Amino acid sequence: MLSPAEWRKKAKVFGYQIIAFDPYVSISLFSELGVERVDQMTLLSRSDVIFLHCPLLPETKHLINQETIALMKPGAILINTARARWSRNLISFAA
Repeated sequence: MLSPAEWRKKAKVFGYQIIAFDPYVSISLFSELGVERVDQMTLLSRSDVIFLHCPLLPETKHLINQETIALMKPGAILINTARARWSRNLISFAA
């Protein structure tokens, strides 16, 4: 499986603009990687494809839910590389 950094490199080759939300990563690292730092709501509303790379912690447990999915563009794709436990909940939101 490709790491987030490898996905970023491949996407840039095709001219994709990379935006990301991570409250724990410094602004300087975003700049160094050529990634635009945005807030969660901006990420959800602007993205065509969203890769979810986070552990299941108390602060991330409800990161993606019915309300956040409603903010996504029609036809946007959510790729969950986090814990499988999230998938069962998301299927019911999409239905």
